[in-house]
Amino acid sequence: TGSMPRYISTHVREVILISKMLLHISAALGIVLVLCLSTSVADEILPKEALLEDPDKFDRAKGPNFSLYNFRIKNTAGDNVEFKQFQGKVILGVNVASECGFTDAHYKGLQALHELLAISERFSVVAFPCNQFGNQEPKTNREIHEWATKNYRVSFPIFEKVDVTGDKAHDFWKLIKATTGQPPNWNFWKYLVDYQGNVINFWGPWTTIEEITKDVKEAVDQAIKELARKRQSTEAA
Repeated sequence: TGSMPRYISTHVREVILISKMLLHISAALGIVLVLCLSTSVADEILPKEALLEDPDKFDRAKGPNFSLYNFRIKNTAGDNVEFKQFQGKVILGVNVASECGFTDAHYKGLQALHELLAISERFSVVAFPCNQFGNQEPKTNREIHEWATKNYRVSFPIFEKVDVTGDKAHDFWKLIKATTGQPPNWNFWKYLVDYQGNVINFWGPWTTIEEITKDVKEAVDQAIKELARKRQSTEAA
């Protein structure tokens, strides 16, 4: 009397066993999900500090003709631009897009930075529209020029729309990958190139222009001082 019938007891034990198995499976799936999400985030947003642990990543690519100043590209007006015009200037190369969540802050910041430092004649922002990430630059070259001029009064060079990663990437971006090991994986990656054509720093889209202004200004100041010193040495000789 008061004891559970055997067939009910058996079913209860089975239910308990199945419940325990489901709990274990759920826990295992949860661990796998966390690991997958963590890997995904790490792949998309890798902190710059992790990339800079190996200084060899900044070794220049070998080859007599693999130089920043040998490149040519068209601007949004269709005119050819020779990169040799940037020799002796610090440049900030950026892959831009007009329909990205980072667009407004970056375009405003880039124009402000250009206005601040280009007056020295030793600095220029150079922008490369790209539609590879989220299809967030669907505009034509002419539309990009008109949009950027109207909305941000952009005065820095904006080149024709190009690929910045992959086999069809423009040579500028192939050089970026060869020298940094970190091609863009989203819009608004920023690469700081010194006046001799060496990539000296880079930042992802989550880093604002205001946060990098000090580093950019220091590179420009250094360029001005070193070029002045070289000029004086030449004149003295």
